[in-house]
This record gives sequence, structure tokens and C-alpha cells, in this order.
Amino acid sequence: MKPENHEKADVVCEIANAIKPHLSGAPPEVISVVLSDLVATFIAGWPPAARDDIFSALVDQARALVHLNELLIFGPAGHSANKGVRP
Repeated sequence: MKPENHEKADVVCEIANAIKPHLSGAPPEVISVVLSDLVATFIAGWPPAARDDIFSALVDQARALVHLNELLIFGPAGHSANKGVRP
């Protein structure tokens, strides 16, 4: 990984780790609205013509991170709904 990517990753972790305690223990419907508001604010900062592409890229990035975050939260067996079976 390039040094500038390490720096970006450090900033991402710092910001995400600052936000997570505020979400911890909140009901899912509250977390959903908080995250939706943050995403809407991010998308609104882009020119209207670019918003669909930016939103799609954001969703793709989130999808790409789900497996890693599942491993971090639940370990190698994954979410209990997986019953220990990984695709």
C-alpha cells in the first residue's frame, strides 16, 4: 500500500472510531437515520449530475467492507445467522 493510502486509512479509522461510541447501544432505527443523514450530507456536497455515481460508489464500498467488519465483530464463524457456514 502506498504511504498516502496508509495515511488515508489512518484518518478513516480515527473518524470511524470517534463515531462508533455515539452509535453503540442506540436502537437500529436511530442508527439508520443517523447514517442516512451523514450519507445525505455527503451526497449533497457533490454536483447533482455526479450524485448517482457517488452514491453507487459509496454503496459498493460499504458492501466490500461488510465481510471484514463481520469478521471483526463475530470472528471467523461470522454472524450467528450463518450457523458457522461461510459462503
